[in-house]
Amino acid sequence: MRSRSEELRARNRRIFAISYLVAALLLVVIFVSAPGFRVQPVPSTEVEHVHAAAIPDWPLFGQVLFGPPRIRTTDGPTREEPDARTLEVGRVYNMPSDCKDAFLTESLPISGEVRLHVAATGKADLVEWTESTGSPCVDRFIGQFAAALHYEWLPSDRFPPPVDLIQPVRLLDVAEAF
Repeated sequence: MRSRSEELRARNRRIFAISYLVAALLLVVIFVSAPGFRVQPVPSTEVEHVHAAAIPDWPLFGQVLFGPPRIRTTDGPTREEPDARTLEVGRVYNMPSDCKDAFLTESLPISGEVRLHVAATGKADLVEWTESTGSPCVDRFIGQFAAALHYEWLPSDRFPPPVDLIQPVRLLDVAEAF
């Protein structure tokens, strides 16, 4: 003889199994009998497909790692900053379409070094490449990042303005922005 609790559990299992089976059959009937859905373009808009080579400027997202800089002191030698002075930046830039091949063929990461001139305001200006990446297009792209730098900790009492420094630059990742 079964207890009342066992009888109720058995009854509930049967009800659940029957309900589950009915719901599954109902879904199959709905999917089979429902008309198919088609996506139709909105009549007021027109879509124009443009090949990437036809776009004069190519939107590109790049992640750049600026290593710790080497600051040129007034007496001549350079002083390398600690690893805490590393900065990783991601930004979207419009690159000329003729540079697209340079980014697709280069293997990442790409490294180089630039010499920057830091004004009294902390704004950096690109002076020259001290170590090129090997591609003028890649150099130009990374140069845009370097020229946008603003040093909040330079100039200082230890390094009075104007400050010249060598900034290691490493291109980590490049992707189309749109």
